[in-house]
Amino acid sequence: YVCLMKHGKDPGQDRISRMFTKFTGPIYQIPPLQAAVKRELRIRRVYAIEMLEHNSQSTLFRVECEGGTYIRNLCNDIGSALGSGAHMEQLIRTKSGPFTLEDSVTLLDAHDKYKEWKKSGNSSRLSSILRPLESMLIDLPLIIVKDSAVDALCHGADLGFPGVVSVSKKMRRGQLVSIRTNRGESIALGRATVDAEEIAKNPNSKGKVTRLERVIMERGTYPREWKSK
Repeated sequence: YVCLMKHGKDPGQDRISRMFTKFTGPIYQIPPLQAAVKRELRIRRVYAIEMLEHNSQSTLFRVECEGGTYIRNLCNDIGSALGSGAHMEQLIRTKSGPFTLEDSVTLLDAHDKYKEWKKSGNSSRLSSILRPLESMLIDLPLIIVKDSAVDALCHGADLGFPGVVSVSKKMRRGQLVSIRTNRGESIALGRATVDAEEIAKNPNSKGKVTRLERVIMERGTYPREWKSK
């Protein structure tokens, strides 16, 4: 995010910079009253806070943080810690996962391109703003599976060792992983039950590699090669 924080009174640029350092790392927050989640104390991680501009009335800063961090609360807490008071005046989300502000389009632009496609049947301009589903999952560890395992996964089966072709070397037990075909098509999301090293050491094991969490591909996309019990 890039945030403009308004001060009750100017605490000074040096004090704000030092306070930014203190608020980097794990912090405690309680979601605001209007939040859609349960209001209870929780920990969120702030990875970095960088001051961009400062004057006697406000500070412009960039913050990189864990999902679910409330920047409005962060400004209030920084102001309280400084003893000068502060609140969030403006906020721009500049990045979410692999997507940046430069990748975004306005709703009006998307609507115009959609209407053009519906009217003319030409999808070239609409396609220019669409991204494949896989681009959203690029940060997740990857598991490639055999074609024979695909339809079973589409029916909700957990992934076993025999169905695996390859895995990301850095995959760890408990991580959310992207499960795909040899062609790179997304099948499902799963939770790893083993580390990548265990798969490399025991490729013939009959245990499970992931617990399925979300099926993406429709059933029947690949031929059924499994038998019901």
